[in-house]
Amino acid sequence: MLRMYGTARELLVDLKYHEERILGVCEFIKYDANWLSEMHNEFPQFQKICLAQESAAACEDWSFEKALKMFKALLPECDKNAYHGFERNLRNFFDSKIGDFHEDNLAIQSFAKYLKMLISRNPELFLPYDKEKNPNCPITVRVFESHGVQFLMKSELFNAINIRNPNSKRLECKEINGKLMAMNYEKVQKKYKDRIGNIEFIKCPIQKTTHKALPIMTPTGGYCILAMDFLFEVLRELIFGYNIFQEIDCEHKLRRFLLRYNEFFSPHHVNLFS
Repeated sequence: MLRMYGTARELLVDLKYHEERILGVCEFIKYDANWLSEMHNEFPQFQKICLAQESAAACEDWSFEKALKMFKALLPECDKNAYHGFERNLRNFFDSKIGDFHEDNLAIQSFAKYLKMLISRNPELFLPYDKEKNPNCPITVRVFESHGVQFLMKSELFNAINIRNPNSKRLECKEINGKLMAMNYEKVQKKYKDRIGNIEFIKCPIQKTTHKALPIMTPTGGYCILAMDFLFEVLRELIFGYNIFQEIDCEHKLRRFLLRYNEFFSPHHVNLFS
């Protein structure tokens, strides 16, 4: 048990370290079906070897209390709500007696080991760009498409250009009143053609649903939606939620609302669709 505990703790600490390195980072790679297929075929063999090695070691009978004690030591900073849910599921597992915790623990460890090996072997796929530690990481920029127009996030483009052109003057882009500026892809190709040759552009069609706009991940790991979609969301709420057109003074209320958000919906650049 002590040997398994030590191994699990080391693996968790290592994975936690990798997680901290990508907090607040949003980078992308091109989808490679062949690489995923190879990984899918490789893992069962890796797991089989790990299970054979670990099963040969002496093991101790597990109980809910012993397992909970181990996980408490491994997860000292776990979110309270998530932890209570985990504790409940762990107790249900032991009460139901539907499986062998020793075998499940070995399976989890084998997966963690494989994941650690995979990250170490392919840092350019799993870790953020670093000039010294991860220089081979592909620099990509997403190209979104909506209503036949292709555009990209200005901050994401400028960051990529600055990385690929360290000796040139840095391009700066800041949010304005919570808005992420966008640029027409065709115009970008013309304006920055001498600085984007070694940047990969990934096409990302914006997904649509019938009634709701789907969030788009921002370069810093947050989420946003198109200003146009936000306007439709607000109007839908006013019309169907507050029934604004059924009120006597609806015109004045609607005008006040539009004036209030005029600055938010006012573009700070040329219209992408013009």
